[in-house]
Amino acid sequence: MQRRLLVAGAVLPLVAAGWIVFVAKNYTAAIDYYEVATPQAIMIGVTSAPRAWTRVTQVTESSTEVRIKVEAWDWAPGPGTAHAVTVRLTVQLDAPLGSRTVTDQVGNPVQNPNCTDNLCSASPSP
Repeated sequence: MQRRLLVAGAVLPLVAAGWIVFVAKNYTAAIDYYEVATPQAIMIGVTSAPRAWTRVTQVTESSTEVRIKVEAWDWAPGPGTAHAVTVRLTVQLDAPLGSRTVTDQVGNPVQNPNCTDNLCSASPSP
């Protein structure tokens, strides 16, 4: 009995490690849009897998832009169903957004449906 427990105790961590290495995937998720929540906070919409752990992994602010990197960790086995969900994440800024442009991790501008020319304030225009 003790031998079986020892074998199980050795095999289970190997199976878990194999699952993480061969099945789980960490990938950069595309940002679909952003909305201004407060002068120093924005909400971003990201399309991700239904069971993925989606999170903001990097925010870099300059005087002209806010660059955001979002990653998702998906652990579902086998081929996907092409079903996706929109995940809303809050990004706290060090300074008010003002007229800065929100971009993804490579510098592509992220659109705000409530803004004109990607410039907006905390209260969207009607």
